Amino acid sequence: MFRYLAGFAGIVLAVLLFAPIEAQATPNLLLNPSFEILTPGGLTHSCGTGCSYSAEGNAYGNCCATDSTTIPDWTISAFTQAAGEYIPGGTALEPVPDGVAIAFTSGGSIYQTTTTNVVVGDTYTLSAWIANLGGGYNQFAMSAYTDYNGTNSGNVLFGAGTVVATSGIWTEVSGTYTATGNAGDPITVILFNTSGQGQVQFDDVCLTIGAGPCTAASDPPSGVPEPLTLSIFGAGLVGAAALRRRKAKRA
Repeated sequence: MFRYLAGFAGIVLAVLLFAPIEAQATPNLLLNPSFEILTPGGLTHSCGTGCSYSAEGNAYGNCCATDSTTIPDWTISAFTQAAGEYIPGGTALEPVPDGVAIAFTSGGSIYQTTTTNVVVGDTYTLSAWIANLGGGYNQFAMSAYTDYNGTNSGNVLFGAGTVVATSGIWTEVSGTYTATGNAGDPITVILFNTSGQGQVQFDDVCLTIGAGPCTAASDPPSGVPEPLTLSIFGAGLVGAAALRRRKAKRA
């Protein structure tokens, strides 16, 4: 009986060793893509039990300058009404697509300039989850620019958007672009509300070279086997070793 079990474990090991390898996730070129790195000092504004947020912009005394502190690794554009990070506990936005925190902007935009420069011939994919809180009928969007300077000037590469009419519904949008010019220009990702009113929520924003899938902020490091894979792999090794010892004794 033991011989058959050991043989079966060896077969499992062989299957694991020679099975097709799944495509590796593509690294996300954005920092703090799911907004889990929170505002220094924490989210100090309360919106109810389990609900808190940070904010900057016109409504919070800063009408005419950019802000690069409130959302780590992201910049809030000048003249934005309000923007920041948000843990929406107890609201219709739960569960959020990734982690516990999201970003929001009201009447303005947030952006991040990556350290990646355009390479002609490379294909870039931009995706994000977008939601509306409080109803209304607003169109929310994201774009990739080059030569962006914090205003609406710059060279638009590509973008994607959606109209969100139902409060609390998360919708994933994505766009793909193959570069034909702008070689060497840095890429800036902008998240904004194209209607100029209402509040938009963003989460799990991803910019990759290629089609992905994207490495999300909560994913394990690439190449780390899942626990089940490790246990089966270990069983295969034990079975193979036992079979070798049995054969050695017979000899």
